[in-house]
Order: sequence, then C-alpha cells, then structure tokens
Amino acid sequence: MKGIDLSPPLIFRDRFDFDLDKINPIVEELMKDENSHTGPPFGIGASSTTFKVVQEKQPHFHPDNKLFVEWLGVRIRQVMQMWLDEPYPIHISNSWYNVHESGGWQDEHVHALSRWSVSAYLDAPLNSGNILFRDPLHELTRNFTSESSQHPWKIIPVSTGDVLIFPSWLRHKTEVCKSVDRRLVWSLNVGYDTVVPEPVLHL
Repeated sequence: MKGIDLSPPLIFRDRFDFDLDKINPIVEELMKDENSHTGPPFGIGASSTTFKVVQEKQPHFHPDNKLFVEWLGVRIRQVMQMWLDEPYPIHISNSWYNVHESGGWQDEHVHALSRWSVSAYLDAPLNSGNILFRDPLHELTRNFTSESSQHPWKIIPVSTGDVLIFPSWLRHKTEVCKSVDRRLVWSLNVGYDTVVPEPVLHL
C-alpha cells in the first residue's frame, strides 16, 4: 500500500561544501559593524548580522559566495516546480549570518515578505543544536494516539553542510547550542520578482 500526498513537501534538504577559510573572514568583517545585534531573541552568547548590514554588503553579494548563490538558484527552481509554481523570476531579498556560542539559541519566528527561506549550516559542531519546525497540521492531528502527535514542534537534525529550504511562513526555532564551539548559520530569503527595492541579486 502506498500513501498519497495532497500537498508537496514543506522542507527540502541538500548539501553544499562550504569553504570556511573564505567564509570566516566575511563573518568577522560583518560582525564588526557598529549595529551588531546580540541578546534576545538570540540568547546569551549569540549574535547576528540581521539588523546591521546595508543591503549591498549582505553575504549573498560577496564574490566568494557566488558559487553557492548559483547553486541555490537551481535548487529553488526545483522546489518551485515541485510546488507547481509558475516559473517567476526569483531574487534573494536579504541574507545574514547567525552565530550561536554555547548557550545561544534562536527563538520561534517566521520570515516575513518572502516566499522561501534558507538555512545553510556553515559550521554545526556536535551538540550545537538542531532546528525545529512547527507542524502546521498539529491542530488537526493532535487527537491522534501517538506520543509524537501531541507535540507541535518537530526536530530536524542538522550537520555542517546541510542546506534547508522551506516556506517563509513556516514557524521555526533552534535548540540551545550546547557545544563549546559556535554554530554558524547563513540565513537567506528568496522572493518572486514583482516590485522590489534595489539592489537585489537575481538568481
């Protein structure tokens, strides 16, 4: 017997071989910005370039990230086909680095004003924490008898090199980093071309 899915998958995983020797200097330079963000909702020992880097200096514009950006564009279009989306032109609207030291975490959130979101695990040491997604069908399935059906948050294990693609409206958060080494994640938002502020990087 075979199940029949009424909807496409919500979360997609692929892998990319990131070059940390090139990425680390980019992260360090962006983290020097005077508007660096630390503390809630990122937790103790965590920081992000989310709020501090002007658009044209965001990671997806850096020439050392060009290979990944091109690779990602192919994957986003594959996801669009699986979702039966029209082949709209697409662009990266914004991107940033999240660094979580021991004790750091990312609280529950969604990504507004974009179609797809991406979590690229540049460096995810053992015990540095996984990502959790809230099951959008939880309210419909929580009367099931299984123990797992009682919990809306589903853990997705991650490791260095993992790249997750998911709808931007899907609620997600992370576990606390319990590693002595940092967790480094590159987050990106992808939108469909309508009217967007310049500059953007088309895929």
